[in-house]
Amino acid sequence: MQQDIDTLKNPCPIFTTQKNVPGTVYVPDLDAPCDRRITMRFHVSCKMSNPQIDPDGEGMPRQDPVDGRFLITTGGLNRHVRDVLKNVYGSRLYIDKGVSLENQRRIAVLEKLNVDLKTIVSDKPSDEATENGEEAEPESSPDPAVESKAKGKGTKGKASKGNGNNKNRMDEGLRISAIKAVLETYADLGLFGGPLHPPLNYEVKGTLQTTFGESYHTSTVPEIVVAPGHVQTDKLKEKQDRNLGTSYFVRFCLLHWTQTAFSMHAKNNGVTFRMINRDVHAQQIMWKEHTSGQRPDMRFQRADIFVHKSEIGDCSDTRIEAMTTPKLVGDLAMQAHPEPSSMADYDMDFKVTGLPEGMVHLVRLAD
Repeated sequence: MQQDIDTLKNPCPIFTTQKNVPGTVYVPDLDAPCDRRITMRFHVSCKMSNPQIDPDGEGMPRQDPVDGRFLITTGGLNRHVRDVLKNVYGSRLYIDKGVSLENQRRIAVLEKLNVDLKTIVSDKPSDEATENGEEAEPESSPDPAVESKAKGKGTKGKASKGNGNNKNRMDEGLRISAIKAVLETYADLGLFGGPLHPPLNYEVKGTLQTTFGESYHTSTVPEIVVAPGHVQTDKLKEKQDRNLGTSYFVRFCLLHWTQTAFSMHAKNNGVTFRMINRDVHAQQIMWKEHTSGQRPDMRFQRADIFVHKSEIGDCSDTRIEAMTTPKLVGDLAMQAHPEPSSMADYDMDFKVTGLPEGMVHLVRLAD
């Protein structure tokens, strides 16, 4: 069933169980934990759109305060991937819009273990998810299998502070089973990480570590006045500030970011090759899924996937980023402060050479 869903939704996967398929990497089992380091580079164009609203900027696009380049936070990018996993693949999400982490964690464990956590929760957990679905960065992720061996010898990893009452502590064997149950239930937890509050006391270290999305160059930000009917609340109607009822769009920019999959965390979290396929597919189609009044024209342009031969990696992410940075063409290439206006100003047909032996480079282009 899973195979049918993935074949239907993603006609061009990175990993496949079929040998000698051009543009893919053969693996015996798509549902085996990913045992290789993978570095992924993504490019998305933004035209008359707002890549990500700055909540402190009164509707302006989020920008680097130093050089003015436009940004998309890691949490924002992960949010888009989560939505594709849910809406396209039917995956359940640990960090979902409008649902508290505590309720989801309790539901997952109840379904798997039939244990009522209400009777053993020592501290009331705080909700780590923000209103827009962005998550806090995890701090550590010990291996549940390793931790289970330490039963009775203390807890490895980052533990949330409790009240210290032994009667409220969770049985270690049950705790390890509960952690595994939650990881199996929610696809995004193993991919991006997240906190499990008392009584689980566990920080899942995400398999995928994603940088901020960043534009190569800055651009003029025009002011587009929205029709008065779009200002819906009385509070906004009362204020006469020029920013209220106004949308700010970027004329044009090319955004890029790097995502790295770490095999150690993939094994700990049970993240499979199939899940990596879905993540890469989500990065390509999520802008179509998220077309809105603020982002009417953001388009996927190119993805470069580097599958390392070894688990620790054969080439640094810094070098990969340098090899996959497109150059400006024409007179713009000679300007000190260029302002590209379209994709025609970039040479996206760049070639990657000089990779270590055994390292595979795959390219996915816009349709």
